[in-house]
Amino acid sequence: MEILDRHRPKESETDLRGWEWRYLWQFCRSDALRTITQLPTIAESVQVSADGQFVAATSGRPSGVTVARINGTVSPKVLADDLNVWRLAFHPSQPWLAVSGNTVAGALEVRLLDVGSGSLLWSARSEDFLREPGQTRRADTQMSPRAAKPHGEDQCFAVGFLAGGARLAAYVSGEPARLLIFETASGKVSKRHATRHNLAFSYAKPDSFVVSPDGTRCLIAAQENGIEAVDLETGQSVWHTQIGKVFSVLACSENGQWLAGADAGDNSIMILEMATGKRIGESLVGHDGWIGGIQFIDSDQTLVSCGADQTVRVWNLAERKTSARLIGSQQELWGLRRVPGSSRIVTGGKDGKLMLWDAQALSQPRDYVKVPRQIRGVRLVEGVQTVRTLDVNGAVEEWRAPRLEVPLKLFQLPGPGGDASFS
Repeated sequence: MEILDRHRPKESETDLRGWEWRYLWQFCRSDALRTITQLPTIAESVQVSADGQFVAATSGRPSGVTVARINGTVSPKVLADDLNVWRLAFHPSQPWLAVSGNTVAGALEVRLLDVGSGSLLWSARSEDFLREPGQTRRADTQMSPRAAKPHGEDQCFAVGFLAGGARLAAYVSGEPARLLIFETASGKVSKRHATRHNLAFSYAKPDSFVVSPDGTRCLIAAQENGIEAVDLETGQSVWHTQIGKVFSVLACSENGQWLAGADAGDNSIMILEMATGKRIGESLVGHDGWIGGIQFIDSDQTLVSCGADQTVRVWNLAERKTSARLIGSQQELWGLRRVPGSSRIVTGGKDGKLMLWDAQALSQPRDYVKVPRQIRGVRLVEGVQTVRTLDVNGAVEEWRAPRLEVPLKLFQLPGPGGDASFS
């Protein structure tokens, strides 16, 4: 786009651009509505508040979480800047954000923040919440600073609110992996469970761990292979897929009926039945690289995804095919989140950009009209929906959008227009 912009005529200059410029320009235009904000490094673990007002994302280093208003009316702010934040979750009804990560000393920590005021509601550290009831605090429950990496042992940490928001689930990998339930009001741990499976460290994305819409179970992209559903009350496994695949990203449909999983091996998306883990239909195939994020929209009949091929894809689940392909990002897309109650989504990219898109913008087929002429040149008339053409016989005509029917003949060149220029 930068190269094309160099050839835009300045005021009083002759426009020397031909059809080639406009042909390339249509492919360089971004389908994104706009860029919300720019993070200093990779934007991942993207989350959107329940009221659709705020977006939050982590960027690894520097520390903290960036919070911005989606409408862009207020400058972004960084919260928890003393914490290396890995994972985020917005409360289902309040402007509260749960974050998890490492302190400078290396301890795991969970915090609940009010994004409106920027205040800390409560915090809990690993030396407290990893102890069993009645166990004395031990300094060795902390991790060393050397181990403070998002995909290492005892730290692939994820959070998600249960239905209603009264409780918060947190996952800590390790031997054994642990599933903790916090009381949202106090930050106290009410339940502790050991789980059989760890997250798939090599492929772990922010959505490798999700909580079902009804809050009864969590879904884990298992390290060994497949997906495990765990009952949050008992800590018992409900089902575990045995299909020999490793999944990197998961998403639940709003009605709780379906689960989507991104296959880390062949970059496809599999749809499963939430209740049983049974595979439903053929996988969705189309991305030319790993998948960074998936979300259900539009009454669970539509799925959106993004990934390393820098595109956002909109999938028609009934037909199992892409209904739209949105372009505009110039870097890999590492995550996405739907803006509640709308078809808009927010993506986070390798370049740090948080971008806003409309998943329905290109969902309807585009109309292509065949002009019954052999065209030598085409020009768009600025400010009106009109196209002017020069055909090989030298006729210059004007066509009105959208159907380009019944052209108005402007004039006729004295000879064939095959070698004529058109400006």
